[in-house]
Amino acid sequence: MSQSPGYQTAMAPRPLQNQAPQQSETGGAQNAHGQQPPAQQQQQSRTSSITSIQLCQMATELISEIVSRTTELCTFFRTVQVPTGSKMAKHVSIDRRKRMVEGNKAIQNHFVTLNVIHHRLQEQLQDDEEVPFDLKSLIPYVEKTRAKEEKESQEILDLKAQRDQLLVINYQKNQQMLETMKIMRLILQDINMDIKPDVIRPDGR
Repeated sequence: MSQSPGYQTAMAPRPLQNQAPQQSETGGAQNAHGQQPPAQQQQQSRTSSITSIQLCQMATELISEIVSRTTELCTFFRTVQVPTGSKMAKHVSIDRRKRMVEGNKAIQNHFVTLNVIHHRLQEQLQDDEEVPFDLKSLIPYVEKTRAKEEKESQEILDLKAQRDQLLVINYQKNQQMLETMKIMRLILQDINMDIKPDVIRPDGR
């Protein structure tokens, strides 16, 4: 049978339709075996961009939330009354039980999140410990103050030693002056005894 040219043109594009899913399948295989989807890459970039300081802030907020929830539960326990058996008391006890269960679940979830943050911080600290750094570079002013204090203390010790030496020299000089004055007094006494005139008696003898 001879086919019309219109039938051939209508049937010609069918192989292209079969090729389109093949390309999509190959693209999906490349995404599965090659690069990751952009949504997953964005999520990983967000998680990797969280710093240790931000994690610590999140942990601090969680701890404050845990403390507040725990205090609420403690005050709630204090206000709980013994059931009397009436329908109203049953409804109140059921409501209170639901609130206690919800508060307990929230506290448990906060502790789970804290555990995750703790492990994440440990991983980041291990990564930071692999990079060597000098602690002195973080606080260089400490060494300067210590050197200044040591220099001042050495100067003070030197001044004290000089003062002690001057005191010893001054004491020795004072002792020498005292000895000299004693000797001078003795000499003056001897001189006065030699040049002293004789005492004239009243009878003329």
